Amino acid sequence: MHKAIIIMITFLVVVSTCFGQWTVTKLPIPEQVTIYDIDFETEDKGWAVGTEGYILFYDGDSWEVHDVLTGNNFNRIHFTAENEGWAITTEGHIFKYDGNEWNLDFSTTGGIRLFTLHFVESDVGFVSGESGYIAYYNGTQWVKGNIGFNESTLTSHFFDDKNGWLSAGAGQLFQLEDSVWTSVTISDAGTFNEMTFINESNGYGTGFSRDIWKYDGSAWNVEYTGINGQFTSLFFLDENYGWAGGNGYISTYCNGVWTEETISTDWIFDIHFISTDKGWAIGNNGELLTYEIPFAS
Repeated sequence: MHKAIIIMITFLVVVSTCFGQWTVTKLPIPEQVTIYDIDFETEDKGWAVGTEGYILFYDGDSWEVHDVLTGNNFNRIHFTAENEGWAITTEGHIFKYDGNEWNLDFSTTGGIRLFTLHFVESDVGFVSGESGYIAYYNGTQWVKGNIGFNESTLTSHFFDDKNGWLSAGAGQLFQLEDSVWTSVTISDAGTFNEMTFINESNGYGTGFSRDIWKYDGSAWNVEYTGINGQFTSLFFLDENYGWAGGNGYISTYCNGVWTEETISTDWIFDIHFISTDKGWAIGNNGELLTYEIPFAS
């Protein structure tokens, strides 16, 4: 009898880590502001950025406005360590957080728009944007360049300073191998606006369709097709847990299975989890979704 009870409790714990509850609240921002990206420097310190220069901070209890840098429309934010973060704008600016405030660190020539931001570690980072523009951070400064293809890139993931991926439009991907960029073409439906990798042979991409694509180390193939509209966001905690958001729904990946659920908000612009039972999603109209596992210890 005791053994059966233990087995049942174990089963309930496993199930609960796959299916939490999303709670919707309002962020403290004006109606015209849209928050696009979210990241955490520690479990109790979170950040989110958006249009009209808005930078929000989470102190472990609530979200508040940290800065309003007028004239900047932020679209990506990433923290490399506690008290060290980066954010980019569509005006071509890169801002750095020094533990106290955000300061302009770099600007593209001619205001070339930036759309992607990815750091491997504190001294290895990349930004990219329109017309094949890319800039590499070597630990002390940003070095500008070009991938050799006249495309606007929308999302990125890098493994080190010589290997990684960029996604553009119309099913066009660009792979960096040993410092050389090559073009990789897949179906038009594989136009990614979000991309993430667990390791070099295990990656996911989605955007502008109902499909979630998986990379197995040699090729990209559709792994899951949603039952609702297109996906707009993607996040993987590890190889067993991931989330993808769309227009009024979120799909959860748990131990090899995707499960889709309807939520009480519209577009999901970004998702971030710090554990299997704690996460956040950014919706439109200033809405924030908080994910928790009921009765999780």
